[in-house]
Amino acid sequence: LLPDVRALPEAFRARGLPQTREDAVVNAIANIDAEGHPGARESIEAHFEALYTQTEHGFRPLWQPDVREMLISWAPPSGARDSRP
Repeated sequence: LLPDVRALPEAFRARGLPQTREDAVVNAIANIDAEGHPGARESIEAHFEALYTQTEHGFRPLWQPDVREMLISWAPPSGARDSRP
């Protein structure tokens, strides 16, 4: 029994990209768990161009690599019954 493996054409993003600069700053603060940390917002805003690039889909974080999504499936053996409840 061998699976059918396909790399999907688009990079996978668990969540959509931030649509505004403010959303991107909030996203960065949340990603580094810096809520309430003095100076976090100011530091992110000062280095924004090094952290994000603007695309047609929103602000893409440059520190997160694009990940390819894989679709793995296989046909059940012939005569197999559905075991779901």
